Amino acid sequence: MRRSGGRNGWGTRLALLPLTIALSLGAFGCASSPPGPPGTPPQPTPGVAPEVAPDFAPDTAPEAAPALAPGMDAPRPTGDLWIHFLDVGQGDAVLIEEPSGRRVLIDAGPAGRVADTLQAMGVEELDLFIASHNHADHIGGAAAVIRAIPVRFVMDNGVPHITLTYQRMLEAMREHDVPLLEPEGRTVQFGQATLHILPPPGDPRLGHNDNSVGVILRFGRFHAMFAGDAEGHLWHHWLETLPEPLPAVDLHKASHHGSRNGDIAEALAVLQPRVILVGAGRNNRFGHPHPEALALYEEVGAQVFSTAEWGRIGVRVQPDGSFQVGEGPLFPPAGPEPDEEPQELCLDVNTASVLELQAIIHLDTVRSQLLVSLREERPFTSLDDLVRVPGIGPARVRDIRDQGLACVGLGGR
Repeated sequence: MRRSGGRNGWGTRLALLPLTIALSLGAFGCASSPPGPPGTPPQPTPGVAPEVAPDFAPDTAPEAAPALAPGMDAPRPTGDLWIHFLDVGQGDAVLIEEPSGRRVLIDAGPAGRVADTLQAMGVEELDLFIASHNHADHIGGAAAVIRAIPVRFVMDNGVPHITLTYQRMLEAMREHDVPLLEPEGRTVQFGQATLHILPPPGDPRLGHNDNSVGVILRFGRFHAMFAGDAEGHLWHHWLETLPEPLPAVDLHKASHHGSRNGDIAEALAVLQPRVILVGAGRNNRFGHPHPEALALYEEVGAQVFSTAEWGRIGVRVQPDGSFQVGEGPLFPPAGPEPDEEPQELCLDVNTASVLELQAIIHLDTVRSQLLVSLREERPFTSLDDLVRVPGIGPARVRDIRDQGLACVGLGGR
Protein backbone atom coordinates (compact mmCIF):
# COMPACT_ATOMS: atom_id res chain seq x y z
CA MET A 1 0.00 0.00 0.00
CA ARG A 2 2.87 2.37 0.76
CA ARG A 3 5.51 0.56 -1.28
CA SER A 4 6.17 2.54 -4.41
CA GLY A 5 7.50 0.23 -7.04
CA GLY A 6 7.69 -2.77 -4.70
CA ARG A 7 10.78 -4.16 -3.03
CA ASN A 8 12.69 -6.49 -5.31
CA GLY A 9 9.36 -7.82 -6.48
CA TRP A 10 8.05 -8.39 -2.95
CA GLY A 11 5.60 -5.51 -2.93
CA THR A 12 4.06 -6.62 -6.23
CA ARG A 13 3.94 -10.33 -5.49
CA LEU A 14 2.63 -10.03 -1.95
CA ALA A 15 0.01 -7.48 -2.91
CA LEU A 16 -1.72 -10.31 -4.78
CA LEU A 17 -2.09 -12.46 -1.67
CA PRO A 18 -5.76 -13.10 -0.88
CA LEU A 19 -7.09 -10.91 1.88
CA THR A 20 -8.00 -14.01 3.82
CA ILE A 21 -4.32 -14.82 4.32
CA ALA A 22 -3.72 -11.56 6.15
CA LEU A 23 -6.93 -11.93 8.12
CA SER A 24 -6.03 -15.46 9.10
CA LEU A 25 -3.60 -13.88 11.52
CA GLY A 26 -6.62 -13.48 13.76
CA ALA A 27 -6.35 -17.16 14.57
CA PHE A 28 -2.78 -17.76 13.36
CA GLY A 29 -3.97 -20.94 11.70
CA CYS A 30 -2.85 -24.07 13.50
CA ALA A 31 -1.46 -23.34 16.93
CA SER A 32 2.09 -23.94 18.01
CA SER A 33 2.49 -26.53 20.71
CA PRO A 34 2.14 -25.11 24.25
CA PRO A 35 5.41 -24.18 25.91
CA GLY A 36 7.13 -27.14 27.49
CA PRO A 37 10.61 -28.17 28.53
CA PRO A 38 13.04 -26.76 27.62
CA GLY A 39 10.97 -23.85 26.27
CA THR A 40 8.92 -23.19 29.40
CA PRO A 41 10.56 -20.66 31.69
CA PRO A 42 11.34 -22.49 34.95
CA GLN A 43 9.52 -21.55 38.14
CA PRO A 44 11.36 -19.38 40.66
CA THR A 45 13.79 -21.32 42.82
CA PRO A 46 12.34 -21.90 46.33
CA GLY A 47 13.75 -19.48 48.84
CA VAL A 48 15.10 -17.17 46.13
CA ALA A 49 13.42 -13.89 45.27
CA PRO A 50 13.99 -13.60 41.51
CA GLU A 51 12.13 -10.34 41.05
CA VAL A 52 14.11 -7.17 40.53
CA ALA A 53 10.85 -5.31 41.15
CA PRO A 54 7.89 -6.00 43.44
CA ASP A 55 4.75 -7.68 42.19
CA PHE A 56 2.45 -5.31 40.33
CA ALA A 57 -1.16 -5.95 41.28
CA PRO A 58 -3.91 -5.41 38.73
CA ASP A 59 -5.52 -2.00 38.63
CA THR A 60 -8.59 -1.73 40.84
CA ALA A 61 -10.62 0.11 38.22
CA PRO A 62 -13.32 -1.96 36.45
CA GLU A 63 -12.13 -3.72 33.33
CA ALA A 64 -13.05 -2.01 30.06
CA ALA A 65 -12.29 -3.06 26.50
CA PRO A 66 -9.60 -0.83 24.96
CA ALA A 67 -10.99 1.85 22.71
CA LEU A 68 -8.89 0.60 19.81
CA ALA A 69 -11.02 -2.55 19.59
CA PRO A 70 -14.64 -1.44 19.94
CA GLY A 71 -17.10 -4.25 20.49
CA MET A 72 -14.41 -6.89 20.74
CA ASP A 73 -14.61 -9.55 23.46
CA ALA A 74 -11.11 -10.72 24.31
CA PRO A 75 -10.76 -14.28 25.63
CA ARG A 76 -10.36 -14.70 29.37
CA PRO A 77 -6.74 -15.72 30.09
CA THR A 78 -6.21 -19.17 31.60
CA GLY A 79 -2.42 -19.16 32.03
CA ASP A 80 0.61 -16.89 32.25
CA LEU A 81 1.88 -14.72 29.43
CA TRP A 82 5.61 -14.06 29.16
CA ILE A 83 7.39 -11.04 27.66
CA HIS A 84 11.14 -11.52 27.23
CA PHE A 85 13.28 -8.42 26.63
CA LEU A 86 16.34 -10.10 25.14
CA ASP A 87 19.82 -8.80 25.87
CA VAL A 88 21.04 -7.88 22.39
CA GLY A 89 23.29 -4.96 23.25
CA GLN A 90 22.36 -1.67 21.62
CA GLY A 91 19.08 -2.67 20.03
CA ASP A 92 15.64 -4.19 20.60
CA ALA A 93 14.29 -7.73 20.51
CA VAL A 94 11.16 -8.72 22.43
CA LEU A 95 9.63 -12.21 22.48
CA ILE A 96 5.99 -12.55 23.56
CA GLU A 97 4.67 -16.01 24.52
CA GLU A 98 0.99 -16.43 25.33
CA PRO A 99 -0.33 -19.38 27.39
CA SER A 100 -1.31 -21.68 24.51
CA GLY A 101 2.17 -21.49 23.00
CA ARG A 102 1.87 -18.92 20.23
CA ARG A 103 4.84 -16.60 19.91
CA VAL A 104 5.46 -13.17 18.40
CA LEU A 105 8.88 -11.55 18.05
CA ILE A 106 9.04 -7.75 17.86
CA ASP A 107 12.39 -6.73 16.36
CA ALA A 108 15.51 -8.87 16.15
CA GLY A 109 18.31 -6.68 17.45
CA PRO A 110 21.72 -6.27 15.81
CA ALA A 111 23.28 -9.13 13.86
CA GLY A 112 24.27 -12.44 15.31
CA ARG A 113 22.55 -13.12 18.67
CA VAL A 114 18.78 -13.45 18.61
CA ALA A 115 18.47 -16.70 16.65
CA ASP A 116 20.84 -18.52 19.02
CA THR A 117 19.03 -17.15 22.06
CA LEU A 118 15.60 -18.18 20.76
CA GLN A 119 16.83 -21.69 20.00
CA ALA A 120 18.36 -21.94 23.48
CA MET A 121 14.94 -20.99 24.88
CA GLY A 122 13.31 -23.84 22.96
CA VAL A 123 11.44 -21.65 20.47
CA GLU A 124 10.53 -23.86 17.50
CA GLU A 125 8.21 -21.52 15.57
CA LEU A 126 7.25 -17.85 15.42
CA ASP A 127 3.71 -17.04 14.36
CA LEU A 128 4.64 -13.46 13.53
CA PHE A 129 7.80 -11.36 13.33
CA ILE A 130 7.20 -7.60 13.49
CA ALA A 131 10.05 -5.35 12.38
CA SER A 132 9.12 -2.02 13.91
CA HIS A 133 11.34 -0.35 11.30
CA ASN A 134 14.23 -1.38 9.12
CA HIS A 135 17.27 -0.06 10.99
CA ALA A 136 20.05 -2.55 11.67
CA ASP A 137 19.65 -2.48 15.46
CA HIS A 138 16.10 -3.78 14.98
CA ILE A 139 16.43 -6.17 12.00
CA GLY A 140 20.13 -7.10 12.15
CA GLY A 141 19.27 -10.58 13.40
CA ALA A 142 16.14 -11.03 11.28
CA ALA A 143 17.70 -13.02 8.44
CA ALA A 144 19.32 -15.47 10.86
CA VAL A 145 16.04 -15.90 12.76
CA ILE A 146 14.06 -16.58 9.57
CA ARG A 147 16.63 -19.14 8.43
CA ALA A 148 16.88 -20.86 11.83
CA ILE A 149 13.24 -20.89 13.00
CA PRO A 150 10.04 -21.23 10.93
CA VAL A 151 8.29 -17.85 10.75
CA ARG A 152 4.70 -17.79 9.49
CA PHE A 153 4.36 -14.07 8.74
CA VAL A 154 6.52 -10.94 8.73
CA MET A 155 5.28 -7.37 9.09
CA ASP A 156 7.48 -4.32 8.66
CA ASN A 157 6.85 -0.57 8.45
CA GLY A 158 6.29 -0.52 4.69
CA VAL A 159 9.24 1.81 4.03
CA PRO A 160 12.10 0.09 2.13
CA HIS A 161 15.69 0.65 3.25
CA ILE A 162 18.79 0.52 1.03
CA THR A 163 21.08 -1.48 3.30
CA LEU A 164 22.71 -4.89 3.15
CA THR A 165 20.96 -5.82 6.41
CA TYR A 166 17.56 -5.08 4.92
CA GLN A 167 18.36 -6.94 1.70
CA ARG A 168 19.45 -9.99 3.71
CA MET A 169 16.13 -10.03 5.54
CA LEU A 170 14.24 -9.93 2.23
CA GLU A 171 16.44 -12.67 0.80
CA ALA A 172 15.77 -14.92 3.81
CA MET A 173 12.03 -14.31 3.42
CA ARG A 174 12.26 -15.15 -0.25
CA GLU A 175 14.17 -18.37 0.46
CA HIS A 176 11.58 -19.54 2.99
CA ASP A 177 8.50 -18.12 1.24
CA VAL A 178 7.43 -15.99 4.21
CA PRO A 179 4.55 -13.59 3.40
CA LEU A 180 5.11 -9.91 4.12
CA LEU A 181 2.16 -8.06 5.65
CA GLU A 182 1.42 -4.37 5.28
CA PRO A 183 1.46 -2.33 8.52
CA GLU A 184 -2.23 -1.49 8.41
CA GLY A 185 -4.26 -0.64 11.49
CA ARG A 186 -5.75 -3.95 12.55
CA THR A 187 -6.57 -6.06 15.58
CA VAL A 188 -4.83 -9.44 15.68
CA GLN A 189 -6.14 -12.17 17.97
CA PHE A 190 -2.99 -13.84 19.25
CA GLY A 191 -4.19 -16.89 21.16
CA GLN A 192 -5.41 -15.54 24.50
CA ALA A 193 -3.80 -12.15 23.84
CA THR A 194 -4.65 -9.35 21.42
CA LEU A 195 -2.31 -7.20 19.35
CA HIS A 196 -3.49 -3.79 18.16
CA ILE A 197 -1.33 -2.59 15.26
CA LEU A 198 -0.76 1.17 15.09
CA PRO A 199 0.15 2.07 11.49
CA PRO A 200 2.98 4.48 10.71
CA PRO A 201 2.49 7.50 8.41
CA GLY A 202 4.30 5.70 5.59
CA ASP A 203 6.09 8.88 4.47
CA PRO A 204 9.78 8.09 3.69
CA ARG A 205 10.67 11.76 4.16
CA LEU A 206 10.11 11.33 7.90
CA GLY A 207 12.88 8.74 8.19
CA HIS A 208 12.53 5.27 9.65
CA ASN A 209 12.23 6.14 13.34
CA ASP A 210 9.08 8.19 12.76
CA ASN A 211 7.71 5.39 10.57
CA SER A 212 7.88 2.72 13.26
CA VAL A 213 5.05 0.21 13.60
CA GLY A 214 3.33 0.54 16.97
CA VAL A 215 1.90 -2.43 18.88
CA ILE A 216 -0.42 -2.47 21.88
CA LEU A 217 -0.55 -5.86 23.59
CA ARG A 218 -3.64 -6.74 25.62
CA PHE A 219 -3.86 -9.77 27.90
CA GLY A 220 -6.95 -9.59 30.07
CA ARG A 221 -6.54 -6.46 32.18
CA PHE A 222 -2.85 -6.08 31.28
CA HIS A 223 -1.72 -3.70 28.53
CA ALA A 224 1.74 -3.06 27.07
CA MET A 225 2.99 -0.60 24.45
CA PHE A 226 5.78 -1.15 21.92
CA ALA A 227 6.62 1.81 19.69
CA GLY A 228 9.95 0.96 18.06
CA ASP A 229 12.03 4.12 17.75
CA ALA A 230 9.08 6.52 17.59
CA GLU A 231 10.03 10.16 17.96
CA GLY A 232 7.95 13.31 18.35
CA HIS A 233 6.38 13.38 14.88
CA LEU A 234 5.11 9.80 15.09
CA TRP A 235 3.79 10.20 18.64
CA HIS A 236 1.83 13.29 17.60
CA HIS A 237 0.62 11.43 14.50
CA TRP A 238 -0.83 8.66 16.67
CA LEU A 239 -2.24 11.04 19.27
CA GLU A 240 -3.96 13.15 16.62
CA THR A 241 -5.09 10.60 14.01
CA LEU A 242 -6.06 7.39 15.82
CA PRO A 243 -9.85 7.00 15.96
CA GLU A 244 -9.75 6.55 19.76
CA PRO A 245 -7.20 7.62 22.40
CA LEU A 246 -4.30 5.39 23.33
CA PRO A 247 -5.11 3.33 26.44
CA ALA A 248 -3.31 3.53 29.75
CA VAL A 249 -0.71 0.75 29.88
CA ASP A 250 0.99 -1.28 32.57
CA LEU A 251 4.25 -1.62 30.66
CA HIS A 252 5.93 0.49 27.98
CA LYS A 253 9.05 -0.31 25.99
CA ALA A 254 11.08 2.89 25.98
CA SER A 255 10.98 4.44 22.53
CA HIS A 256 14.32 4.78 20.73
CA HIS A 257 16.20 3.03 23.54
CA GLY A 258 15.47 5.80 26.02
CA SER A 259 17.05 8.54 23.92
CA ARG A 260 16.30 12.22 24.49
CA ASN A 261 14.31 12.37 21.23
CA GLY A 262 12.18 9.25 21.72
CA ASP A 263 9.27 9.34 24.14
CA ILE A 264 7.45 12.64 24.59
CA ALA A 265 5.64 14.00 27.63
CA GLU A 266 2.27 14.22 25.86
CA ALA A 267 2.27 10.51 25.00
CA LEU A 268 3.49 9.40 28.41
CA ALA A 269 0.76 11.48 30.05
CA VAL A 270 -1.80 9.43 28.11
CA LEU A 271 -0.11 6.04 28.49
CA GLN A 272 0.69 6.47 32.21
CA PRO A 273 2.98 3.39 32.23
CA ARG A 274 3.70 1.72 35.55
CA VAL A 275 6.91 0.12 34.28
CA ILE A 276 9.23 1.19 31.44
CA LEU A 277 11.79 -1.22 30.01
CA VAL A 278 14.77 0.11 28.05
CA GLY A 279 16.65 -1.89 25.41
CA ALA A 280 20.20 -0.54 25.42
CA GLY A 281 23.77 -1.82 25.36
CA ARG A 282 26.09 -1.79 28.33
CA ASN A 283 28.40 1.24 28.23
CA ASN A 284 26.79 2.31 24.95
CA ARG A 285 28.31 5.40 23.36
CA PHE A 286 24.91 7.11 23.07
CA GLY A 287 24.35 7.42 26.81
CA HIS A 288 21.04 5.52 26.69
CA PRO A 289 18.88 5.77 28.65
CA HIS A 290 19.38 9.54 28.48
CA PRO A 291 18.89 11.65 31.64
CA GLU A 292 16.19 13.71 29.89
CA ALA A 293 14.23 10.54 29.10
CA LEU A 294 14.66 9.28 32.65
CA ALA A 295 13.30 12.59 33.92
CA LEU A 296 10.18 12.13 31.78
CA TYR A 297 9.73 8.61 33.10
CA GLU A 298 10.07 9.85 36.67
CA GLU A 299 7.39 12.47 36.05
CA VAL A 300 4.81 9.78 35.31
CA GLY A 301 5.94 7.67 38.27
CA ALA A 302 7.17 4.72 36.22
CA GLN A 303 9.74 2.21 37.46
CA VAL A 304 12.53 1.87 34.90
CA PHE A 305 14.59 -1.22 34.06
CA SER A 306 17.28 -1.37 31.38
CA THR A 307 18.96 -4.31 29.67
CA ALA A 308 22.14 -2.22 29.90
CA GLU A 309 22.05 -2.85 33.65
CA TRP A 310 20.12 -6.10 34.09
CA GLY A 311 20.82 -8.00 30.88
CA ARG A 312 17.89 -10.12 29.79
CA ILE A 313 14.69 -8.99 31.50
CA GLY A 314 11.32 -10.66 31.46
CA VAL A 315 7.79 -10.02 32.55
CA ARG A 316 5.42 -12.72 33.75
CA VAL A 317 1.77 -11.69 33.48
CA GLN A 318 -0.88 -13.62 35.43
CA PRO A 319 -4.46 -14.08 34.19
CA ASP A 320 -5.73 -11.51 36.73
CA GLY A 321 -3.47 -8.81 35.24
CA SER A 322 -0.84 -8.82 37.97
CA PHE A 323 2.74 -9.09 36.76
CA GLN A 324 6.34 -9.39 37.90
CA VAL A 325 9.49 -8.00 36.34
CA GLY A 326 12.44 -10.32 36.85
CA GLU A 327 15.66 -11.89 35.71
CA GLY A 328 17.91 -14.76 36.71
CA PRO A 329 15.97 -17.81 38.03
CA LEU A 330 12.80 -16.71 36.26
CA PHE A 331 14.26 -17.50 32.88
CA PRO A 332 15.72 -20.33 30.81
CA PRO A 333 19.47 -20.29 30.12
CA ALA A 334 20.54 -17.30 28.08
CA GLY A 335 22.17 -17.60 24.68
CA PRO A 336 25.71 -16.37 23.98
CA GLU A 337 26.59 -13.15 25.79
CA PRO A 338 26.37 -10.24 23.33
CA ASP A 339 29.23 -7.86 22.77
CA GLU A 340 28.92 -4.52 24.52
CA GLU A 341 29.09 -2.86 21.12
CA PRO A 342 27.72 -5.32 18.53
CA GLN A 343 29.47 -4.93 15.21
CA GLU A 344 27.33 -4.82 12.09
CA LEU A 345 28.34 -5.02 8.50
CA CYS A 346 28.80 -1.64 6.88
CA LEU A 347 30.70 0.13 4.12
CA ASP A 348 33.83 1.76 5.51
CA VAL A 349 34.20 5.01 3.57
CA ASN A 350 37.97 4.79 4.05
CA THR A 351 38.29 1.40 2.33
CA ALA A 352 35.23 0.83 0.09
CA SER A 353 35.69 0.90 -3.67
CA VAL A 354 34.15 3.54 -5.93
CA LEU A 355 31.52 1.01 -7.00
CA GLU A 356 30.68 0.02 -3.42
CA LEU A 357 30.45 3.65 -2.29
CA GLN A 358 27.65 4.26 -4.77
CA ALA A 359 25.35 2.11 -2.61
CA ILE A 360 25.46 4.96 -0.07
CA ILE A 361 22.77 7.59 -0.49
CA HIS A 362 23.90 10.82 -2.23
CA LEU A 363 27.16 9.26 -3.43
CA ASP A 364 27.01 9.02 -7.21
CA THR A 365 30.00 8.08 -9.39
CA VAL A 366 31.55 11.55 -9.36
CA ARG A 367 31.21 12.08 -5.60
CA SER A 368 32.49 8.57 -4.92
CA GLN A 369 35.59 9.27 -6.99
CA LEU A 370 36.11 12.57 -5.17
CA LEU A 371 35.70 10.83 -1.83
CA VAL A 372 38.42 8.31 -2.72
CA SER A 373 40.77 11.11 -3.73
CA LEU A 374 40.10 13.01 -0.51
CA ARG A 375 40.66 9.99 1.74
CA GLU A 376 44.04 9.35 0.08
CA GLU A 377 45.08 12.82 1.21
CA ARG A 378 43.54 12.44 4.67
CA PRO A 379 41.31 9.58 5.90
CA PHE A 380 37.85 10.46 7.12
CA THR A 381 37.59 10.52 10.91
CA SER A 382 33.79 10.32 11.18
CA LEU A 383 30.69 10.48 9.02
CA ASP A 384 30.43 14.18 9.86
CA ASP A 385 33.78 14.56 8.11
CA LEU A 386 32.04 13.68 4.81
CA VAL A 387 31.16 17.36 4.43
CA ARG A 388 34.62 17.57 2.84
CA VAL A 389 33.11 15.91 -0.24
CA PRO A 390 31.71 18.53 -2.66
CA GLY A 391 27.92 18.37 -2.70
CA ILE A 392 27.66 16.70 0.72
CA GLY A 393 26.45 19.05 3.44
CA PRO A 394 25.19 18.45 6.99
CA ALA A 395 21.67 17.54 5.81
CA ARG A 396 23.00 14.89 3.44
CA VAL A 397 25.31 13.57 6.16
CA ARG A 398 22.20 13.05 8.30
CA ASP A 399 20.60 11.11 5.43
CA ILE A 400 23.74 8.99 5.12
CA ARG A 401 23.74 8.27 8.84
CA ASP A 402 20.03 7.41 8.84
CA GLN A 403 20.55 5.00 5.95
CA GLY A 404 22.72 2.93 8.28
CA LEU A 405 25.07 1.63 5.59
CA ALA A 406 28.16 3.87 5.84
CA CYS A 407 30.70 3.78 8.64
CA VAL A 408 34.23 4.91 9.42
CA GLY A 409 36.68 2.33 10.68
CA LEU A 410 35.22 -0.39 12.93
CA GLY A 411 31.59 0.57 12.82
CA GLY A 412 32.12 4.24 13.62
CA ARG A 413 29.12 6.29 12.55
